[in-house]
Amino acid sequence: MKAFFQKLNLARAVMLLAVIGSLVLAWTGWKQQQQLSEMREELRADMPSLVKKLEAAGKRHTQLAKNLDKEGLKGQESLNVYAVKQATADRVEIGDIDGNATTAQNVNVKGVEDKKFVAKPKDPKRPFTRTRIANYFFKLEEASRRVRVTDIEMSLIDTRVKKHEVPEDNWTFSVEITSRQRVE
Repeated sequence: MKAFFQKLNLARAVMLLAVIGSLVLAWTGWKQQQQLSEMREELRADMPSLVKKLEAAGKRHTQLAKNLDKEGLKGQESLNVYAVKQATADRVEIGDIDGNATTAQNVNVKGVEDKKFVAKPKDPKRPFTRTRIANYFFKLEEASRRVRVTDIEMSLIDTRVKKHEVPEDNWTFSVEITSRQRVE
């Protein structure tokens, strides 16, 4: 070994480093090739099931996105904001809505809660026609699949009408809407 290093010059040192470097590169390349072949085998085995899961997730996402676009009641929006928005819709034009919101756990189904909102006009003496009130009730249910009108109270503005007289079409109302949602 001592004689080998005594005769070592620059050319022999470069050749020695090149041989050692090529052996290290060969070993590294062989390890990488093994890892690549293992990954390809896993890919061939797992890809069909992963593609099916990805397709199902994509379809579900598309369906949920379409439902969100159709739905007037977004996750961040409260029932109060939703009721006011529908009260100002075309052919409804009820105007300012006042009310209170409550949340009740549904006793029939576990993990479900009912969010309720009782809406009534801010001015109780302001008259509305039955057509506008009915349009408001329709719009509440039509604009969102989750909201249902669950209770309605309508009364005449003019209480001095005699029983044999036909009253004018001036009404006031109170409506309870319910949104059933899962509890996370």
